[in-house]
Amino acid sequence: FSSLDSLGSGAIASQELGLLDLEESLSQVVTCEKLQAWLLQSFPSLNLLWKHLDEAKAGKISLDSWKGTLQKLGYTSAQDCESLFKLLDAKDEGVLKEAHLELLPLLTLTNVESALSELEACFGDATVEGEKG
Repeated sequence: FSSLDSLGSGAIASQELGLLDLEESLSQVVTCEKLQAWLLQSFPSLNLLWKHLDEAKAGKISLDSWKGTLQKLGYTSAQDCESLFKLLDAKDEGVLKEAHLELLPLLTLTNVESALSELEACFGDATVEGEKG
């Protein structure tokens, strides 16, 4: 509770609850890094990766198709596959399109930690202003 109550008000504000989502996303990135690295090493381009994933040429793939194709290609952790799919499918549409793969190189712990630092700096500024007001 106290780690979420950054204002020390004895209550948790909606902005503070947002930190839970950030922590969950960070945890997902850590889980997904192994698969992300494997995909980027296995395929010289995202376009080639998409061609392997979208065998039916439907322009989109489901979670089951994603997991099945990655298993056929030699990646065995279904949990990692599902975690990365959900991270790429940020709008929870239930399908991935080729454009979603453009996020793949960006999903590194270093990038997320940098973004979190920037958010914490912004959040910290809001905390100071809130305490003054």
